[in-house]
Amino acid sequence: MRVLPSLVKFSLSTWALALVGGCGDYYGVEEYAGGSPSISGNAPPNVSVELTGNTCPGLDFTIVAPTSLTVGQPALLFAKGTDPQGRNLAYAWESSAGRIADPSAPWTTLTCVERGSANVFVTVTNGTCSAFSSPVTVDCQ
Repeated sequence: MRVLPSLVKFSLSTWALALVGGCGDYYGVEEYAGGSPSISGNAPPNVSVELTGNTCPGLDFTIVAPTSLTVGQPALLFAKGTDPQGRNLAYAWESSAGRIADPSAPWTTLTCVERGSANVFVTVTNGTCSAFSSPVTVDCQ
């Protein structure tokens, strides 16, 4: 069995900026999908700025077991992801060879269909940004 820590990315890929004056005057809300904000005009003296963002999900661990198979034998693929904002996660398993039973499930199987090696990895996403596992090599005998 091979358990790998996963690579995690942090991104403020979607965020909103709101400017509200001291008397409750509304000066604008801008939502961005990347890039940098720009504010035009004069800001009031008592301005509160709130920046909210999306933190990418984390991939807590990935399990591929066993990593040495015979043709036709399945290996268990299991990944555990978490999202800091509690959003639903989608999983996507990929392999350079073999057949994955359910590529969109957090746990599934990989079956070797011919001799050789297969590199297996999983991506977990919250719809805005993703985390990726390190590839695991499965040897098919």
